Amino acid sequence: IFGDNVFVYDGTTLIACGKSISVNSTRKELDTTCSGSGDVEQAVVGKAKYTWDIDILWRQDGTSTEATENITSYDFITKYQNKTELTLVIKNSGTLAAGEESYTGVGFITNFKLQGTVDSVESFTASGFFNSFAVAKVAYS
Repeated sequence: IFGDNVFVYDGTTLIACGKSISVNSTRKELDTTCSGSGDVEQAVVGKAKYTWDIDILWRQDGTSTEATENITSYDFITKYQNKTELTLVIKNSGTLAAGEESYTGVGFITNFKLQGTVDSVESFTASGFFNSFAVAKVAYS
């Protein structure tokens, strides 16, 4: 999966395409140590938390298609400002073939950072958390 296979949606409307993404997950440890445990700490696993970081090329209203489909940085940032729930999908851009996987998370942007560099395309980074995260794999026939 390449960075250009990272899609950000508001409902079914594509609002950004990523350069790269990382999804991180941690699971809480719930302490169950009691006086009879001796010198060994004991725990059971708790709930998982999923977070993400994404790099996106700065996109202005360069084509009528992008403007119509809201694929601009302005639209992404207004989703942050409006606390809009977004769906991030990582998959090949076409129809998935047998054995291919997709990853879908639904959540919110918690931070973004705009970066500009001389002789380079501007980009920005954003991060957030998922309230749900799903993995799917197309079965072999």
